[in-house]
Amino acid sequence: MDSATVYFFYNGIYLLDTAKTGSSGNYRITLPEGDYTIGVEKEGYYVVFHDSTYDPFFAQFVQLDSGDVKTIDFNLRKIDNTGLSVSGQIIDSINGINVDKGIVNN
Repeated sequence: MDSATVYFFYNGIYLLDTAKTGSSGNYRITLPEGDYTIGVEKEGYYVVFHDSTYDPFFAQFVQLDSGDVKTIDFNLRKIDNTGLSVSGQIIDSINGINVDKGIVNN
């Protein structure tokens, strides 16, 4: 079974850390206090964020205080094969060079 990657965005902005799920789909991580947007991705499934939303801007923050232990479960929805694809380049608009990461909105 392929593992999924769980992403932890500090204050909903800064990618602070990631965790990989084990063969049973479980993950565990220790994080500093703060508010987090948490999302998960797995090949062949839609990316989903805490509170079962597909949009990170509407994801519910998870607040961690000293000594907190939280359980955040995700239900992944399989992507049906549509035969559609998107490709292209991400270019820095100021320097005109390729960048290795970006967000594409439609």
